[in-house]
Amino acid sequence: MELTIDFTAGFLIFITALSLCLTWLIPSLGTPAPSIIEPRAYAYPIHLTIYRDSDQLVVDCIEGLVVEVTVVCFDSDGSYMVVKGRTPLRLKLHNFVVAFAGSCVRAYGSPPSNLRGYVTPHGFYLKPVETPYAYIEDGRIVALMPVEVGRFVLGFKRVIIINGTVMIGGG
Repeated sequence: MELTIDFTAGFLIFITALSLCLTWLIPSLGTPAPSIIEPRAYAYPIHLTIYRDSDQLVVDCIEGLVVEVTVVCFDSDGSYMVVKGRTPLRLKLHNFVVAFAGSCVRAYGSPPSNLRGYVTPHGFYLKPVETPYAYIEDGRIVALMPVEVGRFVLGFKRVIIINGTVMIGGG
């Protein structure tokens, strides 16, 4: 009986000393904090279309999704304005517009003849910039970057991601 009590008391003293030493030792080793899972947005291939509807221009997504777009609208004198909104975005009629959504670039109309530079989602620049952009030279579009490699139409209207689960709504 005395052996059992001695063994239990010794075991409790040993476990207590070990836990105190570990609480002191582990923070000094610099163990990293538990990692936090950060949600990441992956690039979804968006394709825009720009069409005229009576006295307005409409910027819309071919896939039928609602996406954020930035449109740079030019008038015949070369002045421009930047408009941000969600598709379908209705604008007043302009001579030339360039729409951006993610890595998609779409242009409508013909640029002013005196225009030479880079149209970006932030405005018009004379010097080279990072993509996406539309390069205009002597009143014509020379390059749209990035280059669209394919177009497809999906059979669903809505994609929702909740806690890592992808939910697809039918169209």
